[in-house]
Amino acid sequence: TTNDGHISEATPGSAICAIQKGALRYVDEWVDYNLAVGFEKIYIYDNSDNFELQDWHKMRSDNHVQVIHFPGEKKQLLA
Repeated sequence: TTNDGHISEATPGSAICAIQKGALRYVDEWVDYNLAVGFEKIYIYDNSDNFELQDWHKMRSDNHVQVIHFPGEKKQLLA
């Protein structure tokens, strides 16, 4: 953040990490936005039991995005 509390653009070499479950329809938009603001690497932990992002990641074939299957209970809190 900047001195006045605003979020500044990501600096070179910045990465972002997130966990998702049941939000497949929003992932493209979320990834595109975060790459556009300057993040160079995105790590997404897929908390679904069936690895719902596996096919999405293969179709996207983006070397800026890494998807890790991370199934199980009590990993992601309800929004």
